[in-house]
Amino acid sequence: MLAAARRGTDVVGFDLLEGMIEFATARAPSGEPEYGRSEFFVADMTEFAGRVGARSVTMAFNLINTIRHLPSDKAMCDHFAEVSRVLAPGGVYIVGLSLTAYGNEPPTEDVWVGRRGSLGVTQIVQYMPPRTEGNLHTRSERVISHLVIERPGGTEHRDSAFALRTYSLAQWKALLTRAGMRIVATVDEEGDVAEATDGGYALFVLEPDEER
Repeated sequence: MLAAARRGTDVVGFDLLEGMIEFATARAPSGEPEYGRSEFFVADMTEFAGRVGARSVTMAFNLINTIRHLPSDKAMCDHFAEVSRVLAPGGVYIVGLSLTAYGNEPPTEDVWVGRRGSLGVTQIVQYMPPRTEGNLHTRSERVISHLVIERPGGTEHRDSAFALRTYSLAQWKALLTRAGMRIVATVDEEGDVAEATDGGYALFVLEPDEER
């Protein structure tokens, strides 16, 4: 978003946490006539259109499974209704989503390490797939995060856990139909056209289905 603002594009974004808004606002480019306008505000994914403006957005994005924090199909439909209100004619919404292969996914773990000056941060994230019994399965993936923060004055540990709602490709397509959205294209993380499959990650380029 900030790179787009530096190229003269107006950008708007939101988050539930005031601290994230303060961080984005502090980094937003300003003071040059060629920069676009940047606005960030606190809001929920199911209620934000009133702060953005009807039919004013040409491209919106929601990447790396953030949309899966919405706990139900109803909440997801409410979210897509808000998106449809703000998208301009011809506008698209890009959603990054990991699809679930029920019964065929083991627990997995990611480790990220970063350092800036004397500050070092390591995050270990474990993903516990939905429970499956026969043809029945839950719709929740448990995520457990352990954060190690290293400073000259000592080391701090922070633990958290949360749930992400799960979707197979069939469940995702059914939800989009229910929400009045259609898939324009599916691409991989490099932006190349790719087929979405259960157990994989894909970027879905969506638009409101005007024929509904």
